[in-house]
Amino acid sequence: MTVDIEVPGENPRQASQRRRRHLKGRALEAWTNVRNTLRNEDAKTDPDVNDPSSKRSLTHGMQFMYSIPLGVSIVDVLFNETCQEYVLLDESGTVSIYRSASGKHVTNFLMDDKLERLLLLANLSRYVGLSRATDNPRDATFVVYTQNLKVLSTFLIGVPVTCILYNPFRRQIVTAGEGNIHSWTLHYEDTHILPEVAQSCPEIKGSNLEMIAYEHNAGYSQRIYAISNTTCFVFRATTLELLDTKRSLHVRKISSMAYFNPGKSLVTGSIDGTIKMWDESWCVKVVFVGHNAPVVSLGVYPNGPFVVSAASDNSIRVWSLETSDEALVLETHSTATDIVSQFGYEQVATVHQDELYVYKTEELYHLFTSIGEPAKRIRRSTRHENTRNLVCCCEDSTVRVVCPTTGKILNTVMFPEEDIIRDAVCIKKLNAVFCLLDDNRIVKANLGTNPAYISQTWHCDDIFPGMKVSSFCVYEHMGAQEVLNQGGATDSWTALARAAGTDELKNAEEGQKPKMNPVLLFVGRNDGGIAQIDMESSQVNFEVAAHEMSNITLLVENSAYDQMISAGTDKVVKVWKVFPFAQVEPLVIVFPFYFPGNPTHVSVCKNKIFVAFQDSASGLYSSVVHTQERTRFDHPRIDDHTDKIVAVAANPKMKLFASAGEDETVRIWSDHSRLIRCLRLNAHIWSMDFCSETGDLIIGISDHLYRIDHMRYFTKSLMYRKMTIPFENLNQETPVAYDEKQLEEMNLSDLKRLKAAHAADLKFSTFEDTLPEEEQKQVDEDREAELSKLYPLAKRDAELEMLRNSDFDPLKISKKQRNERIQQIAFKKYLSIFFENVKVELPKSDEPEVKAPPRGPGKFVPEKEPLGFFPPVDKSFVQESNSKVNISGYLPNSVALKRLYPEETLKAHEEAFKPREFTAAELEEMEFWRKQRENAAAENAFDEDEGFLMDDDLPPTPDVATKSDLLSKLQQAAKTPSPPPEPELSEAEREALERAARVQELQDAAQAKENKQAEVAEKKQAKPIRKLVSRPKQKSPEPPPTPVKPKRVFEEEVVADDTPRPPTPLPEWLTRNKNQDWYQKFFPDLNERTFPKPWVPAKFAQMVLRYIKTCDLQYKAPMIEYLKDIHMEYNLVDISDEIIEGLIFAINKTNGQTGEIVYGRAFCIACVHLFTALSKFPVPVLAQMMAIYLEKDITIKRTVVENLRKTGLEDPQKFFYKNLDSWDLPAANDPNYRKEVVTKCERWLKAWMQKLVEQTEYVIEELKSGSMVLPGPIGKRFSKEKKLTSSEQEEPSRSVVAVLERIMGDHVDSVTPMEALNYYAECELIDFLARGDEMRKELLDPSNNRTVLVLPKVQIKKTIPRVGELSTGKGKQKRDESFASLRNPPTEQSLFSFPNHINLPMKPVYMNPFRDEVEEFVMKMQKQQPVLLTLKSHQKFFVPSNSVAPPS
Repeated sequence: MTVDIEVPGENPRQASQRRRRHLKGRALEAWTNVRNTLRNEDAKTDPDVNDPSSKRSLTHGMQFMYSIPLGVSIVDVLFNETCQEYVLLDESGTVSIYRSASGKHVTNFLMDDKLERLLLLANLSRYVGLSRATDNPRDATFVVYTQNLKVLSTFLIGVPVTCILYNPFRRQIVTAGEGNIHSWTLHYEDTHILPEVAQSCPEIKGSNLEMIAYEHNAGYSQRIYAISNTTCFVFRATTLELLDTKRSLHVRKISSMAYFNPGKSLVTGSIDGTIKMWDESWCVKVVFVGHNAPVVSLGVYPNGPFVVSAASDNSIRVWSLETSDEALVLETHSTATDIVSQFGYEQVATVHQDELYVYKTEELYHLFTSIGEPAKRIRRSTRHENTRNLVCCCEDSTVRVVCPTTGKILNTVMFPEEDIIRDAVCIKKLNAVFCLLDDNRIVKANLGTNPAYISQTWHCDDIFPGMKVSSFCVYEHMGAQEVLNQGGATDSWTALARAAGTDELKNAEEGQKPKMNPVLLFVGRNDGGIAQIDMESSQVNFEVAAHEMSNITLLVENSAYDQMISAGTDKVVKVWKVFPFAQVEPLVIVFPFYFPGNPTHVSVCKNKIFVAFQDSASGLYSSVVHTQERTRFDHPRIDDHTDKIVAVAANPKMKLFASAGEDETVRIWSDHSRLIRCLRLNAHIWSMDFCSETGDLIIGISDHLYRIDHMRYFTKSLMYRKMTIPFENLNQETPVAYDEKQLEEMNLSDLKRLKAAHAADLKFSTFEDTLPEEEQKQVDEDREAELSKLYPLAKRDAELEMLRNSDFDPLKISKKQRNERIQQIAFKKYLSIFFENVKVELPKSDEPEVKAPPRGPGKFVPEKEPLGFFPPVDKSFVQESNSKVNISGYLPNSVALKRLYPEETLKAHEEAFKPREFTAAELEEMEFWRKQRENAAAENAFDEDEGFLMDDDLPPTPDVATKSDLLSKLQQAAKTPSPPPEPELSEAEREALERAARVQELQDAAQAKENKQAEVAEKKQAKPIRKLVSRPKQKSPEPPPTPVKPKRVFEEEVVADDTPRPPTPLPEWLTRNKNQDWYQKFFPDLNERTFPKPWVPAKFAQMVLRYIKTCDLQYKAPMIEYLKDIHMEYNLVDISDEIIEGLIFAINKTNGQTGEIVYGRAFCIACVHLFTALSKFPVPVLAQMMAIYLEKDITIKRTVVENLRKTGLEDPQKFFYKNLDSWDLPAANDPNYRKEVVTKCERWLKAWMQKLVEQTEYVIEELKSGSMVLPGPIGKRFSKEKKLTSSEQEEPSRSVVAVLERIMGDHVDSVTPMEALNYYAECELIDFLARGDEMRKELLDPSNNRTVLVLPKVQIKKTIPRVGELSTGKGKQKRDESFASLRNPPTEQSLFSFPNHINLPMKPVYMNPFRDEVEEFVMKMQKQQPVLLTLKSHQKFFVPSNSVAPPS
């Protein structure tokens, strides 16, 4: 490809000529590519084949691309669509950026603040982070960053924040937390965040909003969804008005949420593994069940109506919203905690703790039509009046006629369910469908009504007695114009000659209507004959022996060339010339083709025949292209299907062939048998055909039809070819209305089959909503009005920026020449600013006026000096307000200060106004006064002997004088003449005098304190001791006056508040479940005043336990889970026995098996968890857990097994559970079912506990008697005379020392039920090993020696129809290759020294290893003679060295 390179120094004329040459070169290059694609040459002319980087194989679904390991936990992941990059935030505060296409690292940013979340504001080119300095939920801060992650501003939120998102349609940030939801907007050139709307309605108080999602809608009706536990709140995005509240969406807590905008559906995932989809009326559309663990994250699939989910079971699943089924499952090594995807961008990223996995999504096919049952065969109808249909033969004995453009079901032909449809053909001119049934009938159905009615039936048993029709073909003769439309003739003269051979030209000249072209019905029989049946009389007009005594499997018509192709089991394909107007012999053979295997499928493209067959020698599936000139086009064997070919199709316009196989691939071939594309669909394919002339494909997968668009697999050369071919768009047909009379006569089963098929419902091209024209116009006008209000502010910000950067030059000379007159006019305008008071008005702000808070009565509020326009930095403050803010008309001083004063100037300003430092003497004095205050506080503390000191006991404050003393001193000072002025002292002398005065004050205060302590001691001896005891108040004649408390300097006056003290709020463990159903039912009025004190968890647990005994089954499980949580937090050991008794009472109260009910299953599982948490396992508890295990539910069984394993049951072979499963239980509807099962479990436990006690006593007696050998490296026998004591020690390498003095009788009696279970498992293991030893001895016995012939096994798919053929579904070695290179793989020896399996690279065979009565008699007569197993069929290849026998 030519590249336009700029040449430095060229003039405009040379540049124009160079660009003209460049465009001419590009045009010539494009036409060369188009010309090469139209030539029928070899692969060298195809640029896509020559290019080694071209991708011939395309895979449907998600494929792993790359991973990004960070080494630290990932906190948040963003996708920047503008730069095509992934932005990763880890817990160390580092932001890493990677390319999405290759995973290449771009750069890192180390953030100053520790961020919890990071938002990308793509339409504003900003990042917003959420940081939290402490654990306080209110201590959250917004940090605004530029596109290069430079800090612009910060804002303290002041409300608890749990989740956050950015709504690009409203340009708002939405935060939600406990009892609140807020919206925030960016202002001042998107540099500062300010609050917009706050909502804390009573409905959401007490609810912690954990997740939020928004509707993709730019209109005023946009909604925001918030989740709290199992409740969803719906808000209006503009005002945050609460619109709706839906509770109990799931049985258990909602753990993830996503909004699917095209379907207007909310998708929620729960911790129970279920995923629900809700429509706008809050009806469940579909429930997805497949995850075995809590759903962690939900996301939107980039292609089509799918949802991606990740769960704790280490799996990622893709769910189809059209088929309501699972579309894809990916197993991962760890749990994906988050899913990052964007509609339209074909990538999905998953977060796995410290690693990011990126998958590529490629959607090759999408849902076209749901037909109810798999389509065994798809065939196109003939074209008539620019219409064409698809005919599908379904497994439910129906034939569906489908529109190829819209996917609608036009009509249906129905047969009884026991009939089997082998093939069907639609003839548009006759408006009829011909069907071949398995019972040797051919049926013609008229499509005038829906369902179609049977107009004619041919019974082939009567026409061909003793023979079976295996295939049929309806040949429709085509006129010249039809041949040209379908691209059958490459030359227009060929079509003209075709018209001249008939009456078509003559009728056209005379103005007559063309006659109906003949339609012929041909059938192929199992005796190799082809016959033509008259449609009116049902008689045989012509008959020929086409394939000698071989079954004719295929009949294909090629009307464009007046040909018909037949294929049979004789490995021959024959081409016949058809003479539709002949009366005697309408078929004449042209030439045959021979193949190495039976042809299975045939398709025709103009004069080329595409044949699929299976090679009988190698067993491989292959295909080949033949021409009528006897030319054959082959391809490499590596391009063939690896399994059975199920369908082939041809596209004459684009000269393409397509084949589909059971290897789940569709392969696109050129007309020269060259592989163009291999489409791996990862699904079982039933049928396939082209549905349009441009190359679109229809494939049958499961119960649906899927469409593959040609743009998905076309190469560049095919796109060039398409540009040169004219295509006519097919007319869209409307479905035929149902016949009400026929519907009334149908039974429910047939009516369900009829209406089971429908077109795909959910079709969309964009993920976002398209607003109506009027609403979009209103939104644009409002946005323009908002921008016009902000324009003066933006202009002012630009001027301030120029002033700060010194870019503004007021003396800049204008382009116009200055003169004296212009200067005078300018001077007058300048003076008019001052004399005429011209004011520049900015737009008024919508913000309400913020008033100062009202002052309380008598409360001191210090006044503040005016701050001015630019206050000092240390005097700046931020005034918080809970009012709704709509910033549109002012510039705060902090913003202007930041723009006018750089950071260096501010730092210098701060250095100049720093407070002075204290001297050592001042610090010493401050320390002295601190100690004095501590001593005074200690003296005023509570004394056990005397009680609290009364006010009259305190010494008077020496620093504060009473009012009378002050007046007397003022009067004395007025009478005393003023002394003469003292001489002025220096600063050093003044400091010395002040220091001496302070020392004297300290000495005087210390002396006064000692005197006071002495007086207090004297009063203690004279006065009785006062204690704090409750006694009746005595009337005193006159209360002592209350002394005035001295007021400290800078202390505000405290105003007495008569408001009663609010009640103490309930603790968190008491109110955490207030939104649950059981709490609202049993404790509706529980508050601070109704709940008696003391508030302890054990007391409330007892109240809950009483309700558990009597409440309904649906409330028991959540209440028991609550008890378990309280026990884990506050350790309810004191009431554990009471809890166990209450649970056993509640379990025994249920009748029959409870595991069959949903609530019963949850109740059983909750009881098992609580038993495990209490860690007490007496006989009643273990008996109840055994009875719970005997429930039929598999989930309950797994829960019991896991909890018993955690509590100490060591039974890896699960002998204990196998024993329980073998028990005979009473009927489930027996009223005494629970009692009988529990009694049986208790008896079993007590029996094994008694066995363990007896065994323990026996071992102790044996050890004491010295007759038992302990296990060890060297066994030691103890004698009766010598007893081992704790003081005796043996060498650790020789034997095991038993200390008998420590074995007491109490240990024997204190056997626990859990020890009995372990003892049972150990006994069963010993018995199992003993049985294995006996079997091993029997195998090694020479009298029982047998020679076993072990035949090799081929690891292939079982697709061989008959035994004796060596063929596989995957590539295999040729037949004549040597098998001498085969080696016997290593085998694993089992417990009995015989390999349990041998995998050898050869095919499996069938044998008869069972003996009859004659062989039994021979074995009795000849016991030493070995038995040789006889094969049912011979083996082609046998390797004697691969036969393995047990060792003698």
